[in-house]
Amino acid sequence: MKWIRRLLLCVLIAVLLLLIAGGVGYRMLHGRPDWYMQETIDPVLREQMAKRVEDKLTDASNWTQSAWLARQHPAASTKPAPLEVSLTDQEINAFLSKWENVPSVDERVGGALSDPQISFNDGQIILAATVREMHAVVSVHLAPRIDEKGLLHADIIRVMGGRLPLPQGVWNVYASKLAAKVAAQIPQTQQKAKLYPDGSANDQMVSAVLAKMLVQFLHGESADPVVFLKFPARDEFRNLPVKITSVKIADKTLTMTFEPLGAGEKIGESSKP
Repeated sequence: MKWIRRLLLCVLIAVLLLLIAGGVGYRMLHGRPDWYMQETIDPVLREQMAKRVEDKLTDASNWTQSAWLARQHPAASTKPAPLEVSLTDQEINAFLSKWENVPSVDERVGGALSDPQISFNDGQIILAATVREMHAVVSVHLAPRIDEKGLLHADIIRVMGGRLPLPQGVWNVYASKLAAKVAAQIPQTQQKAKLYPDGSANDQMVSAVLAKMLVQFLHGESADPVVFLKFPARDEFRNLPVKITSVKIADKTLTMTFEPLGAGEKIGESSKP
């Protein structure tokens, strides 16, 4: 979740600056999209929805631990069935709202954002928030999918300031600059990245792989569909690389399917030509 928040902060502030520099219409910039913050949820219901997310994360952690154990003893263990996780946008927003006012989280985004929201609509993931100083909603619309080669795409469909779309050419220029900045930091992170003999990885490896994925998405490219799920291993938490094999968005719900890496399969292998 941390890298998503950092990316969202960078994108939203930069987009607003570009919009203002371009002399956009005040009313369109400060207009509130129809889908943003439309429902007021009862606090009790919000807590219940956040708890559902926490329960699903626990189930995912247990599944990941089983996949890790099966990897250690392939002859004696049965490979776990694929993990399917379904989350509604309301559940995710309820979960995020529990952490929005935590001081450490607010410090990471510099107090610049408020009311962060994720929405699922027409096969798209919409990341949005209000930039406090500008009193404007900025949103990034992504279309995730797995292609016929099994590679992951997160195409940026459009970027909006309020009700105003940012011209694609302007966004491409900024996306290239952001990609270059992220890419420049990858070598330093890779120096501390470690993949253990048991197949798990440290946090630096997770950061390096996700940063590379972000750079590919910003360039409009596909990426290896490998992400990391945390699980308890002995006296600490580790990260296990797993493949995303399916991504679906329908009825305001995101459904993703995960599978353990195959025997001998390495991170980045599926993205080779």
